[in-house]
Amino acid sequence: MFSARTYLAVSDEELGAETGSGLQLAHVRNFAHVQSARDFENPTILFEEIARLYADGCRHIMLLWNHFGARRIGRGANRHAPHANRRFLGRLARDFPDATIYALSLDVFQATRVTNRKDLTGRYAFEVSRVREHEAFWDGAESNLRDELIAFYTFATLSVVGDEQRRPQSGFCTYFLESSAGAGDDLEWSLAAQTNLLGQNRDPALRDMLLAVLRGMHYLHAEREPKNGQLRPCLAPHHWSDLGSAEAAGELVVMRSRRRGDVVLSLPAVLARVGAVLRAPAKT
Repeated sequence: MFSARTYLAVSDEELGAETGSGLQLAHVRNFAHVQSARDFENPTILFEEIARLYADGCRHIMLLWNHFGARRIGRGANRHAPHANRRFLGRLARDFPDATIYALSLDVFQATRVTNRKDLTGRYAFEVSRVREHEAFWDGAESNLRDELIAFYTFATLSVVGDEQRRPQSGFCTYFLESSAGAGDDLEWSLAAQTNLLGQNRDPALRDMLLAVLRGMHYLHAEREPKNGQLRPCLAPHHWSDLGSAEAAGELVVMRSRRRGDVVLSLPAVLARVGAVLRAPAKT
């Protein structure tokens, strides 16, 4: 079962604004889709949504995924990441040759801030925006843990949970580019995303706009109301996709047994079966 959200960023220039060179970011759509296991690597809902955005004039589309229960850092396989599949991206390259698709994933890390709030007056967040700055955190012996993920942007918050004097909490959200996401024989198309996001001198204005979209989502889902005209961002704007239980993922445990195991009702399976019956040709 795919559950997705779409955000749209439009430049002030395209909107006809006389002043300013910023972006207007909005959460525009929620949707869900039940897909058979056989067609998992070619999810219909993603193709249809990308086609809709393409028809509206979008040529830069960031595809951010999260699979329930999957390890993101150092994972063993990409079978739970359809947008990292070569055939999936190859089809996108054929259907949308002049669009750039950015195959992304993320991880959110909790942290403890050791400085007092008075030392951080007016600061609620900071960011790391260069690949070389991320590489400085990695030990050479740990490079294999990253699999084929390239950390290119981190947005960190300095928010506090509970009593600031007893438990100052912070955290950071890191975005990764799937470097293994090739697109078949179209090497130029598949490398466009890496060039735009990682290339420092290729088109800095485009890269700044892409990062502004990721940054903007942290403020769009701000945890608190603005104070003194200043917005305080949230750490994990994609928490809706980070499900915490099997029930939230579409399964309901109806019977528990230590010896025989649990009995689980899969709502996606029920929906898929009902859909198959409804689509079946009528018998005469």
